[in-house]
Amino acid sequence: MARWGSNRDRQESPQPDSRGEGSLPPFRNGPARVPPPVSAVGTAMPGPGTGASSLHVPSAHGVEATQVWGALVERFRRATGLTRPPAKWFLQRRGQPWRAATRQEFASLVHGHLRARHWAGVWAPQDGVVEELSLDLDAKSEAERQTRDARYRRVRKIVGQQHVPLVVQTPNGGLHVRYRLPPTRLIALHTGRTSGLVASVLQAHGLAPIAGQLELFPQKNQALRLPLGARMARC
Repeated sequence: MARWGSNRDRQESPQPDSRGEGSLPPFRNGPARVPPPVSAVGTAMPGPGTGASSLHVPSAHGVEATQVWGALVERFRRATGLTRPPAKWFLQRRGQPWRAATRQEFASLVHGHLRARHWAGVWAPQDGVVEELSLDLDAKSEAERQTRDARYRRVRKIVGQQHVPLVVQTPNGGLHVRYRLPPTRLIALHTGRTSGLVASVLQAHGLAPIAGQLELFPQKNQALRLPLGARMARC
């Protein structure tokens, strides 16, 4: 099976944009970068706002259970690219709108997401530098569901089949198509959910981003649902 995206084993800094107009940013090539090691009681996760907070790990079943859980969270961090502190964390329960997570809720936010108790979402990193590009292919209506797979194939063709995304089905039946990038300033990718460089490239290939149908993430002021939660199968 092809590996999702590609990370280098060394840290990279955001580079000035020297590409020609109308071209996509570079995608990662090479082995996936391994995140910092996990301790026996979990893994450090970026907290709300500034600073960091440790993920709460239930310890009722002893050290072995916490080590297994820590390894699971390590894999989750690798999959989601949570290597920079998001500007804000959000929580959504079934049938309710998104809302900002409190500091008390943050201790079990990711744990609850993976246990399908609620959904967790994040804004773009507070430093404005991202390491992924996510395309949200909605499928809320029957017409959108019928065209979902065709839109996904168009995205893969435009970006290039050699770049392998992490694809996760959303609770509404849509797709989140997540590509790994070297550290890149968000403004170099897009200036909104349907505008900016990536949107212009997609539009030039006949796949224009449209609000509620095809949108670009991460965003500074709208939460992106983390993968692998309730009703979110990996495709």
